[in-house]
Amino acid sequence: NAGPTRPAFVLTDKDEPGGGWTSELFLNPHTYQLTGTAERFPAQCQCPSPGTGSTAILRHALVSGPGVRP
Repeated sequence: NAGPTRPAFVLTDKDEPGGGWTSELFLNPHTYQLTGTAERFPAQCQCPSPGTGSTAILRHALVSGPGVRP
């Protein structure tokens, strides 16, 4: 196990040639804010880039507008 259990949504598209993709959205179990994503593309998938990828959201901050840093 890579870490604590968290609520997640799993999205799949099996219609792509070669098996499609799987994407997961991970949520904070207390605030339900998005905390990360993970994508998986099988090697035989004719997708832009077969393999895996992930993103972690380490901190959220309110700002006054687009492009404004906290």
